[in-house]
Amino acid sequence: MELCKKEQEEIHAHFPDKVSKEIMDYVNDEVLLGSRYIFTQRSGSGQQYGYCTHCKKTFRTDNHKHNERVRCTECESECVAKSSGRGRGKMYDEAYFVWYEKSLTSPNAITARGIHVIRDYRECYRSAETKFRVTAMYVFEPGKSVMIDQEWKGNWRKRRSIYSESTGVMRYKNCYYSRKSISKAVEGTLFQYCTWEQYHFDDMLNFFDLAAKYPCVEYLTKLGLSNFVKEKIYGNNMYRVINWNGKTLNKVLRLNKQDIKTLRDLMSINRGINPFTLYLYQQSKKDESNISFIESYELSEMCSYNNDEAIKILKKYTTIGKIYRYMKKQFESKGAKCL
Repeated sequence: MELCKKEQEEIHAHFPDKVSKEIMDYVNDEVLLGSRYIFTQRSGSGQQYGYCTHCKKTFRTDNHKHNERVRCTECESECVAKSSGRGRGKMYDEAYFVWYEKSLTSPNAITARGIHVIRDYRECYRSAETKFRVTAMYVFEPGKSVMIDQEWKGNWRKRRSIYSESTGVMRYKNCYYSRKSISKAVEGTLFQYCTWEQYHFDDMLNFFDLAAKYPCVEYLTKLGLSNFVKEKIYGNNMYRVINWNGKTLNKVLRLNKQDIKTLRDLMSINRGINPFTLYLYQQSKKDESNISFIESYELSEMCSYNNDEAIKILKKYTTIGKIYRYMKKQFESKGAKCL
């Protein structure tokens, strides 16, 4: 979707114009940590000298071999020795990373930038520069998210949904994201409570998209149902058991207070609750057969995800309770245990 000038200006206003020192340090110390070289050459007397691309100093070396891993005697960096007399026609390093910051215009919003970074040694290695190109911008604020990225012609466009370049157009490059930048960006905003610390998705963009739209992510995670959040982000079948727009835990889970207490007790003894288990329990409440959470868990184990469609068909003709008792009897007649 092409952006009009006004909308583009409004989105760009959330972001700084320049690359900060923090970003530069992150690139030097993590993203392009392996892009440190000592270029060697010999003087007329045969003594080898090296130039370190990290500390920018020239010094005498101990006859380093081409592509040998060495330590710079000036800055102590781990480097790769390169003979300056060899061709560098393909010598450039690149990577992609996502960097989070606070919005410059909205106090409760956080932003992220997808940045393609290149360090080119093909010309003069002494003047090799680190070049940054912002390829995508994201704004997350309570209730909504927006993403814009650049088309091949350089025009900015608005995407219909949040899209991670780390698993898309940049997936064949080394990809990174800064969790430290997230910690700093969310401080003082509503996102500091969204439990992001407990998740480790590709670059966290899809997580913040979900957390921006549905604050109940916090409720589910603190209850111990982080697997529900993961299933949602991965796009797996949720059986419509979660009311993502719910304002309270009761409404989110479609359960009463006693049900939630029982659910907590069940989880305290390491019973795994997945969306299918909750679906069976909710359906049994609906058809008034009222099997317990333990029985719902047993039934989900007996059925597994492979037979969930069969359950949907059977419940048109009978109750979840009767299905559970029949399947338990079949399992026990074969000497199997439900738990």
